[in-house]
Amino acid sequence: VFLVYNTITFAALQRRQAFAVMRMTGASGGQLFRLLLLEAGLLGVIGSAIGVALGMVLGQGLLVLVARTISDLYVEISPTQIDIAPATVLRSITITLVAVLAATLVPARSVARAAPVIAERRSQQETNGRAAWLLLSAGVAGMLASLVLIALSGQSLVAGFSALFVFVVGYSLCVPPLMLLLLRGCEPLPLFRRSVG
Repeated sequence: VFLVYNTITFAALQRRQAFAVMRMTGASGGQLFRLLLLEAGLLGVIGSAIGVALGMVLGQGLLVLVARTISDLYVEISPTQIDIAPATVLRSITITLVAVLAATLVPARSVARAAPVIAERRSQQETNGRAAWLLLSAGVAGMLASLVLIALSGQSLVAGFSALFVFVVGYSLCVPPLMLLLLRGCEPLPLFRRSVG
């Protein structure tokens, strides 16, 4: 949910000029809100389908490894195909969609409530740029702190999982500013200019 929220917020900030033009040409805030929810929902369906497919492939591979370990240590067994009920797949997709839509509500609401003139203000853009660098600094600090936690954790399982959590949060904070740098690097490309225009 945290990653989806960051991604949708970043995408909304990158398209603020397009949203401003849409608002000035007659689109209502509610229409922009529904547009972002629809976009996030479609991406959620695609992502959940890919996730389920990759999960089944990973599960099959792990089943073979676990069966081999049991055969080597205890009793001979032969690995079979994984058996996933359709209800489980449907439940996974539903949970993913609910999480994606919940994470999209705040940025979509912000886009729907923003006045068109705000999207064009230079001061607003500079504030967003400063926030991106703050996120990057916090993310790098979090990842470094997780390395310290890992070094100090020893054999503690709780400390190890805490360090992993801090690392994931730090990495997540680094994604939006790094995407901003990547998109700025793509701006001179003719194909990128045509697709944005």
